[in-house]
Amino acid sequence: MHDTILLQLIDEYFLPKGYRGAPDFIREFHDYVLPLITPMRIGKNTVLFTQHSIPNCIFFLLSGVAYSSMEHPLSTMLLAPFLWRAPAIIGDGRSFYKQKSARFAVAMQGYGTVYSLERKHLQLIEDKFPKVQVNIRLAIKQQQQAFKNWKDSFSHEKVPIRLQHLLEQDPALLEHVQQKHLAGYLGIYESYCSKLIKEHRVSLL
Repeated sequence: MHDTILLQLIDEYFLPKGYRGAPDFIREFHDYVLPLITPMRIGKNTVLFTQHSIPNCIFFLLSGVAYSSMEHPLSTMLLAPFLWRAPAIIGDGRSFYKQKSARFAVAMQGYGTVYSLERKHLQLIEDKFPKVQVNIRLAIKQQQQAFKNWKDSFSHEKVPIRLQHLLEQDPALLEHVQQKHLAGYLGIYESYCSKLIKEHRVSLL
């Protein structure tokens, strides 16, 4: 029996909301798509793909944490434009869909449960269910905007404000994501990130 979380992620990625209340269609869709999605063997800190590679899969994260990393243009620091906590769909959507070089790498933080979908199988799904392409393109567009917002925030917001916004969006983030990945997301060194987190915790007392 497939995990309910996997089914929810599949529906979220592929199906416009209008299709989600049609049980016969959902059953047909799941029966076709599920055999194309394969479980991965995930070791500790597995790299799903590297920056500048051409990713051949998108990934469905059922448990654990994944993070992106990319080269800083001015220093040796690694940046992290995306942090994913399960359940999540992860990858560089634009690069996967258009077969362009990935803008960032994606790796696991420790262990987790991950399924993958290859690009050739995505094409089969689109051929059989043409209208799902609209939802896929919308998801990619949303990721593009999130990536742009992350880059814009470097020049428009001070780091403590960015951290505050991040923790407002996901209050439990500090319990699950390592500080070095948070530092990468904020574009700062880990020592400064640690200082800001301590100040944040004191402010909550």
